[in-house]
Amino acid sequence: MSRHFNRRRLLISASGVAAALIVPEWLSAATAAPLSPERGLESYRRMLCGREGEEILWWFIGDLHYQEPGKSVIPIARSLTIGGYTAGKSSARAFQYRFREAGVTIDLATGERLQRNPLTSEPAEVPLIDAAPRNVDWVMQDDGSIDRTEHGHSSKLTLRWTETSASLLLLETQPGTNAFGLAPGDRGSDWKAIESTRTVYAKRNKLARPGFVPAEMIYNVALKMSPPWLATGAPGDHWLIVRGLGQKSRANEVVNQDALDLVRRYFPKFL
Repeated sequence: MSRHFNRRRLLISASGVAAALIVPEWLSAATAAPLSPERGLESYRRMLCGREGEEILWWFIGDLHYQEPGKSVIPIARSLTIGGYTAGKSSARAFQYRFREAGVTIDLATGERLQRNPLTSEPAEVPLIDAAPRNVDWVMQDDGSIDRTEHGHSSKLTLRWTETSASLLLLETQPGTNAFGLAPGDRGSDWKAIESTRTVYAKRNKLARPGFVPAEMIYNVALKMSPPWLATGAPGDHWLIVRGLGQKSRANEVVNQDALDLVRRYFPKFL
């Protein structure tokens, strides 16, 4: 079965989530059972992943923006990526998944792979998104916080969840500065997270039943960095801001045909 990625529908869904969050507290409390930290963690695992040993796909479309302090934000590119999540062992207070990702940065002018500096139009080598498989561990601590370990780097996350009368369960992870897993060889001085949030949401009635849980994601990451392909020669701070939407699917579903075509072109063994 195939489904096409519908950006407008996702944006409408995102608006619905935002509206749901302002439902009066008394109404939400009257229609939703209390959500314990353990139940929240288990719900998040099911929203991100599938059953143990099963790989599911997340399809992401992100808009990249560039900003220098005090100047306007400039749209510079788009990213189309596919991430594979394979669920591992889980318990009431911990779970693991194996993650791999492939994708391409797109030139806004041509719709093809970006091969130029979007600020200067000079030719540039823009690397493909090619994340080798890695394990990501989530462990709940006694205070309810989450230790997330990736590439041997642990960070403490805060999960915030909200149940509403609109039958949506929303969970948000909010890493602090540098609280994300750097790949081996990345230099921490080049990658400083100014802001990083991820909101994943699903229908409560889907979570109440066993089996696959459809889910969607809104993500917003701001990095204080100057990658070589964005170099302008001017000194100073440069912020790379990525805002995007993600949609989960079973391994045999196509949600974003454009992303699938590009990944097949550059990473034929990924799928």
